[in-house]
Amino acid sequence: MSDDTRKRFNINLQRIYTAGFSGGAKVAGFAALNHSEIKGVIANGAGLPDGATAGNYAFSFTAITGEGDMNMTDLVAISKEFDKTNTRHRLMLFNGKHEWAPEKTMDVAFAGFQFDAMRNKLLPVNEAFIKSFIANSKKTVEAYTKENNLLKALAECVLAGNLVSGLSSDANWFSGKATALSNQEAYKKQEQERQQLLVTEQNIKAKYAQQFNQGDMEYWKKEIADLQTKAKAATAEGAMYQRLLAYLSLAFYSFSNQLVGNHRDVGAEYYVNLYKMADPTNSEAWYFSAILHARLNDLPGVEADLLKAVECGFNDKARMRSQNDFVERGIDFGKIERGMK
Repeated sequence: MSDDTRKRFNINLQRIYTAGFSGGAKVAGFAALNHSEIKGVIANGAGLPDGATAGNYAFSFTAITGEGDMNMTDLVAISKEFDKTNTRHRLMLFNGKHEWAPEKTMDVAFAGFQFDAMRNKLLPVNEAFIKSFIANSKKTVEAYTKENNLLKALAECVLAGNLVSGLSSDANWFSGKATALSNQEAYKKQEQERQQLLVTEQNIKAKYAQQFNQGDMEYWKKEIADLQTKAKAATAEGAMYQRLLAYLSLAFYSFSNQLVGNHRDVGAEYYVNLYKMADPTNSEAWYFSAILHARLNDLPGVEADLLKAVECGFNDKARMRSQNDFVERGIDFGKIERGMK
């Protein structure tokens, strides 16, 4: 990819960056770890590649995660590890799940690359750009403070101070504001509550790990319904329940993928049904279900599941047309594909 893009595009070789989502975030980090010319990484929804740890790197590292993302706790932990290094890094959270961050969040992430380039004298210092960012960030801090959301107010101070460090004396304003916020009793209480929630989340995950192989469908029906109800709350607790649902979705995907791939269809049916229950808008759950229906020669079931998968965003025609379970049963691909976007 590096060779191809350099041949076809006019690239500033002093300003090469990588970005990715989920597994792609790990690839973005892997590329930077193995190619010294990369100056920065945006890792959305996942951290460093497996086996890699925070260290003193030549690239900046921007971690982005939804508050309802099952990987949020991992990215928070990675950010804390980077605090012990000299690597320029920042952590950004947004109101969402395991998905690409909204445009507003990405704008700030890309602004970070601009600030990095100014600090490294790869770009001239743009005073107007810096002042505009600082003004907006101060408004954000004040808005969070008025809402008594001191956790987010302090997080904005840390982020903004990091971004304009070495470029503006206002970095000291953000640092001082962060210190003042952290000394408030209200902040200490909110931080304690957040830590307690994280402990609760880990304990619930441990309980789920013990339940995965129990085959107790009634337990999961009740648990998933309870999580879905609680996840609707626009609170820190609601975000935790969103993360737990996402955690179950990934777990059920992993079990389903392995069992379907090994033709262990009885066990696969159990986990695929749980997958559809926990994450009903995930196209993979319905695609797996379609494969199992094909193996039972239930052609109406195959069609219904594939149409549902398409409704949930499935559009991989090549994958579907090469799936032997569908090909051998003469599935009408044209009908399925007409609904794809």
